[in-house]
Amino acid sequence: MSTLGKTISLIVEIRPYKSLKQMLEAQHYMCAGCHKHFDDGKTLIRDFAQTFGWGKPRFCEYTGQLFCSSCHTNETAVIPARVLHNWDFTQYSVSQLAKSYLDSIHDQPMLCVSAVNPFLFSKVPALLHVMGVRKKISAMLPYVRCPFRRSINKGLGSRKYFLESNDFFALRDLIDLSKGAFSVLPVMVETVSSKILGHITEQCLICCDVGVPCGARQACNDPSSLIFPFQEDEIERCPSCESVFHKLCFRKLTNCPCGEHLRADEPAELVKRASSVLGLEVSGVLDLFGRGSGSGLLSGLFPKVKAENPREHKDGDNVILMDSFPPASL
Repeated sequence: MSTLGKTISLIVEIRPYKSLKQMLEAQHYMCAGCHKHFDDGKTLIRDFAQTFGWGKPRFCEYTGQLFCSSCHTNETAVIPARVLHNWDFTQYSVSQLAKSYLDSIHDQPMLCVSAVNPFLFSKVPALLHVMGVRKKISAMLPYVRCPFRRSINKGLGSRKYFLESNDFFALRDLIDLSKGAFSVLPVMVETVSSKILGHITEQCLICCDVGVPCGARQACNDPSSLIFPFQEDEIERCPSCESVFHKLCFRKLTNCPCGEHLRADEPAELVKRASSVLGLEVSGVLDLFGRGSGSGLLSGLFPKVKAENPREHKDGDNVILMDSFPPASL
């Protein structure tokens, strides 16, 4: 922005601290706005005024510079850099030039959150939620192939940039999100998203033409519900033929119509693997105790015995075999 030879631009980094002396020396003791020397035109009255602080250089929190009292009238504004880095919406004292510039960009999508501070999404859930809804909108929008798109643009007004696939926000958007439960932005983007989804999937014969039926066919829970390209989070695909399924339909199928085994077989496969692993463990335990031989780890603790056929016994031994009982006595 340029006004009467004075220039100012977007600042998204917090200025490092400097003492008053350092700033005066850097500016050669001149106002950053009108370039008048801070000591020019000193009079007895001005000296008297400065003793009360009225004529001292004034600091602009946006530019990080000093201004005279004519160029800095103690107006205040929210500083974009402090919002992006600290989620701080305090009104800070700024120069007239800075105030005019910040007012002019208040509703312009000039703040790229991911470029300045990507960690802000994890610290502000509402911001992350709005960003997620914006991504859904941008994924659905290419499939609006009728005049309905014009009504979407009209409904968003100056916020048409929410239809674009990026994370640029205007300062007013972030200020609105700072209001918490009173914020209107989340409701607005959710309303737009639901209207676009309903239009494509239920209302418009032109736009719903991109939908395909569930690959489960007769086994589908809702055969009339088509699947659309932007519903990747709600569907499953056959790894072989790329057919798409509703997630619930996919889970109850064993095979895809193309013959490919689907995820329904996974539990059985897991049981088979578990049985195999357990079999190895049991085998290892038997080896530990000495399987069929007296050479196991604990074989020395027990006397060796000869394996006998249960039907072979010495005469006189009171051995009763289980199969010697008549069936009625069991």
